Amino acid sequence: MPQQYIEITKEDFEKFLRSRYRVYRPKEFVQDRGELVYDIPLSDHIVVKIYTSIAKGSGIGRGSGEDAIRVVMFGSTINRPVNKKAGNSIVKRTRGWKDNLSDRIDSFIETYHDHIDFYDAIAQGKEPPKKELKPVPQEKLETTETGDRVDPSGTFYPTPENAQKYNNALQHIVNTFGRSFPSGYADFLLSLGKWIVERKSWSPRQKEVVDKVLKRFKVTI
Repeated sequence: MPQQYIEITKEDFEKFLRSRYRVYRPKEFVQDRGELVYDIPLSDHIVVKIYTSIAKGSGIGRGSGEDAIRVVMFGSTINRPVNKKAGNSIVKRTRGWKDNLSDRIDSFIETYHDHIDFYDAIAQGKEPPKKELKPVPQEKLETTETGDRVDPSGTFYPTPENAQKYNNALQHIVNTFGRSFPSGYADFLLSLGKWIVERKSWSPRQKEVVDKVLKRFKVTI
């Protein structure tokens, strides 16, 4: 039996975004053909762009078979998709569309956070890093007031004690505020804590993300 088409309104879509992705502060746009589009910002250069199939004038989705919801990881600076392999992820406007759409959005969010430096470079029209940098000689590492070290590229090397403090802080934030996070975001923060303890370094972008999270939730190390 074919799946039954469900009419989705602008109000339905906005309730969905508020309930699951409020933390990202989605932004509304209207395409040239009058379709409502929402951007979920992941950085200054990357958004998850959602083409809703909802016409601005009517506020409801186009008829069955005319269009589907499309999701893509998009470079807002270069004005084109940045994940060619994934392409447009399609969500049919049928029963369960909210969960299906969340799965697609969360997949793009997790993919981005797993490869922040790679996608940020592409989104700025730069050549993405192809391999990890070789360890910097100790004499070139700058020591901070807390005893941590930073190399000329901005890669962060905390002391073992501070690495554990960062991990504990991220775990505290997830345990305290995790219920309000969109799906996948809590796991992402926990993975950053595990990363710093096990690998003993963060890229400049990873450190920037963590600093913003700590500042937002007023947690100090």
